[in-house]
Amino acid sequence: MRRPSSHHFLLRLEFLGFRFHGWQEQPGKRTVSGMLQKTFRFALPEAQVKLIGAGRTDARVSARDFAVLVIAGCPEKPHAGNLLEALNANLPPDIRASSLHEVSREFNPIRDCEQKTYRYYFYRKGPPDPYVAPFVAYLPGIPELHPLEEAARLFIGTRDFRCFTASPTPEKKYVRQIDECRIVSGEVVPGIETGFRADMLEISGPGFGRNQVRLIMAALVAVGRGEVRPETLQSCLETGEGWSSQRVAPASGLHLVRTVFKAGTT
Repeated sequence: MRRPSSHHFLLRLEFLGFRFHGWQEQPGKRTVSGMLQKTFRFALPEAQVKLIGAGRTDARVSARDFAVLVIAGCPEKPHAGNLLEALNANLPPDIRASSLHEVSREFNPIRDCEQKTYRYYFYRKGPPDPYVAPFVAYLPGIPELHPLEEAARLFIGTRDFRCFTASPTPEKKYVRQIDECRIVSGEVVPGIETGFRADMLEISGPGFGRNQVRLIMAALVAVGRGEVRPETLQSCLETGEGWSSQRVAPASGLHLVRTVFKAGTT
């Protein structure tokens, strides 16, 4: 009998986060990682499978492009196409495996991630259709988008995000790079056949702290409501001190839409 050897694959997932308690497996909670691990017991019953996500998502956050390193310990190398088909045959309808291919043993989905892009969809002109509640947050009290557009540019570059990090402690990394941060008006929310339009924050960077995007969105909402001045946010980003939001923007509006890895790693 051949001894099991490890086979490494990069799996790309799409999921609707509305009914999940995030990516990370938690006892007694329905999580994306837990559901995926359970599915591998049917799709690859002879293997011991380890999953390493390229980050984490909070409860109710959705993803169009969540990347997972799959390490399968089994005697024979699984055929990627057959395994992808078996996963989709057994996954629940709110998770879909979009691609799967073999990667080197040196690949690390956290270390080798070059950029992630998030979109935060929000509606501000009255409660949206209940059917879009899993995708779009309702954020009233914002008469105009122009103040948000101006304030969003403040976050671009290398900044101190201490004021935009959940539960800050001295050990955490606060200085991070943001490549793009912009507000888009009236964007069509993907996946909704009615063509429902919502406003959107799009933000890209090499990595984000816990709740960072939702706290940035909360800060932009505060600007739009006249609760804080852009100059105050700029000072916070330069010094890491000062104003911080007492609220976190709802998770349902947040979508991870793109995960890019460094050239040559996948």
